[in-house]
Amino acid sequence: MKKSEALNTLGLAQGASEEDIKKAHRKLIIENHPDKFGQDEQARAKAEEKTKLINEARDVLLNHSWDPEYSTSGTPYGAPFSYNPSAGRPQNAQGNPFEGWPFTESFVWTTWDENGNKTTYTSTGGNPFQGNPFGANPFSWTDPFDMGGAHAGDSGSNGAGGRSYQGNQWGGNPFANSSNPFKGTVFDFSSFFSNAPTAEELVQEAKADLRLDIELIVAKLVILALSFLLSAPATGLYLYTIISIGQGIWKRLNFLSLVLLVPFVMLALIFTPGGDATIGIIALILFACAVGFDISNVYRHVKMIRTLKRS
Repeated sequence: MKKSEALNTLGLAQGASEEDIKKAHRKLIIENHPDKFGQDEQARAKAEEKTKLINEARDVLLNHSWDPEYSTSGTPYGAPFSYNPSAGRPQNAQGNPFEGWPFTESFVWTTWDENGNKTTYTSTGGNPFQGNPFGANPFSWTDPFDMGGAHAGDSGSNGAGGRSYQGNQWGGNPFANSSNPFKGTVFDFSSFFSNAPTAEELVQEAKADLRLDIELIVAKLVILALSFLLSAPATGLYLYTIISIGQGIWKRLNFLSLVLLVPFVMLALIFTPGGDATIGIIALILFACAVGFDISNVYRHVKMIRTLKRS
């Protein structure tokens, strides 16, 4: 029963309160009670039907269980629980709206019946990309200038003597082959596309870094020893610290550090202490930091090498 029908049955208007509904219900039940019609069977039957209708109208309004005012039965959009998918379209008696479409599981259609049971369809049909002029993979292309050669038998080639770039056109290292015109120049970006190094390569790289750090430490110690022999200890401590700072900048920025290292070295040379300069507390603290930096570098490389060898 719709809400408007229930209100008309009880003689009420929109916005009636719960108390109004109960009063109207009691009044109509008394007026239409079957016992008022005595032995008139036809009148008693009409009164019983009227009483049932009055009770239903009361229950609908009190429980807010009325039906929608506008029927959308059979419409998959307005009332999904009243739509019957088995009805189908005129050209599709099975109920699948995508039956016969030239696509392969590209669309989904979901409906519900009156009991809330869900039915899901997917489009069926052939693959529109079968037999396309670009082959099975439209992103695989052939070098028209490759007349065969070493690449003619590569995996993934089209069988016509051309080189297939499938798997390398959109990924991998496009600069890995020998035809890289920028190889060895500042425009060679092949290192950015290189594969991940193996554990052995990482070990060798760590050993090379460790060897370089040890050589720099030895060079700094030689400079420090010579400065003490020449009675210029402040100069030796200063140079040891400055070289350590430059080494730290290089480790973090690599070639970009050249922008900073050039003015840094020029300033360092300007402020280099003379041979008779005294060693202050700040110089000792900076020298201690430089020594700690060297020790931490060596320890880090040794630890990395041991970890990589165990893996």
